[in-house]
Amino acid sequence: MVLPAENTTESKEELFRQSNEVSKTLAKSTRRLGRLEKISKNITRSVITQRAGILLQVLIKNVQKSNSSTLEIPNLDALAREAGSTSNRVKEDLILLGGYTYQLGYTRKSNNETFVGFQTGSFITLTVEYKYGNGKTKDDYIDLRQGTGSAYFIKGKTPYRIKVQLNALIFTDLINTKRGKSFGFHYLTDKTIPLDNDLSQSAYKLRLFIAANTLNHGIGFLKLRQRLGYTHKDDFDRGIPRIRREIESAFEELQKAEVISSYSRNAAKDIYTWELTTKYILRTKTKLMGTTNRRMGTTNREKGTTNRKAPSILPTNGE
Repeated sequence: MVLPAENTTESKEELFRQSNEVSKTLAKSTRRLGRLEKISKNITRSVITQRAGILLQVLIKNVQKSNSSTLEIPNLDALAREAGSTSNRVKEDLILLGGYTYQLGYTRKSNNETFVGFQTGSFITLTVEYKYGNGKTKDDYIDLRQGTGSAYFIKGKTPYRIKVQLNALIFTDLINTKRGKSFGFHYLTDKTIPLDNDLSQSAYKLRLFIAANTLNHGIGFLKLRQRLGYTHKDDFDRGIPRIRREIESAFEELQKAEVISSYSRNAAKDIYTWELTTKYILRTKTKLMGTTNRRMGTTNREKGTTNRKAPSILPTNGE
């Protein structure tokens, strides 16, 4: 079972766990979707929006508060306020999270051997119910002409009941601390959700990548570009210099927001390094910002958490 949101002994700042694999996946797969893409009849997805990723983070936080993988949503307005969104947008984002199929990565151990793989599924299982009568039938509520059909009938109508169940693979990442059981988790503070709403898309993706990776040697530009979801098509359409400017601008944005205290680039090796603060992201339940900064987030990892390279939950276009 998931532990409730946790506090440090030094502060009443609320902490909650986030799956490393979810953060890596969102870092690589977040991008803007056009209107036609949002209602695509193709139920297999390789990308997701920043807004839907933030809502997933809110749901993961509330799942931990409820101490269960299933969450009843009695009030869409309250959920929207917590996510920094609106009720109609939350409906759309619930569809992106629960109405489409993705590739969900996992790891397991058996007979001293380690296996990695994927399952197809959604980030959440979404249950939506309506009361109908007075001459209306279910066909008045379920619009099969748009998107994924049964998932899209949530739009434009007021549900009687909404229930969300977190995908079992993500749930496993949050509750298991033994090696070989999951890809591990990190801690986020309550300030992270409003921060993510204020960040540009590039800075949001970099924030996710930094949170999920404990690197002690830096990362090369080419590999960082891949981890943030840039494809060969982006290289051709936008050019490498522009992509580099976007990434460095994202570093500067995170430094200004105090997610990191500094960053640097080794020009000879084209490697980026940074200093992680503890204002938003923690590896362990230790002191919050104002104590120590840990280079690349590598020290004092929580016992049992892992930092293995993991397959992304979502495939990236062009790869």
